[in-house]
Amino acid sequence: MNTRIKKIGFEIEGEFTQRFISLLNNPTFGTIKEDRSVHACKNDSMPDHNKALRRQHRTKKTLEKLEPYEYASIPFETIQQATDMLDMFERAWKTGQYHHNNSAGFHVHVSFVPKLPCEIMSREFATYFTKAMQKQLPQEYETRKDNYYCKARARYTDDKIRTDSRYTAINMYPAFRAHGTIEFRIFPTAQPKKMKQYLLFTIGTIKAYLQLCKTQGIKRRLCVPCDDALTPLTETITETCFLPNCSANNGSAPLIVNI
Repeated sequence: MNTRIKKIGFEIEGEFTQRFISLLNNPTFGTIKEDRSVHACKNDSMPDHNKALRRQHRTKKTLEKLEPYEYASIPFETIQQATDMLDMFERAWKTGQYHHNNSAGFHVHVSFVPKLPCEIMSREFATYFTKAMQKQLPQEYETRKDNYYCKARARYTDDKIRTDSRYTAINMYPAFRAHGTIEFRIFPTAQPKKMKQYLLFTIGTIKAYLQLCKTQGIKRRLCVPCDDALTPLTETITETCFLPNCSANNGSAPLIVNI
């Protein structure tokens, strides 16, 4: 089966008004939650800052109080649905209902069919994505690559891909265990129309890489940890885990899967 994108979602950190929070926090759109890594602008309560924000958001109205939160979207079936939500954020941004600052990030989640996307969960894809971002979004890459919450790697290895924490530019195994997705954490929050660009870049880069694998017949060997979270999936790929320390034998060594 050829790997393809199944659903798309994202998390947007920033400052929200209570009115916008009430709109977003429902089953149709997603959920709002607190995130201690997100901070309010230091000058939010000062009149001069409010005036500056009004200029930035192109409105003459006094802005409502903004508070730091994180929005987690529902999983969207199509790119159009996802970009429609970002259009809603754009309208909110223009009226001062949403504001971003340097403490906030934009995280894209992607799920796949089959659920375990062997081509994507690899050092080769991580390298491909990183190089594409360095070329197409160099400013964003340089700004975020050393951030503790989304640190990029100069070089990817099978071991690093397998053991990295979730606080990496491309969160693979921790996100897969928790959500069944791959999470792209490298992007900053920005004006929503810019975040739409980041989303389309992510989806386009994934599709380009999958097409490259298909047209060039690229073969890879992927290390998949045989732990409790992934064993049911690996069993659908191969009947036998031939490594002696596999969790099937009460161990923790990775299963090698041929793509």
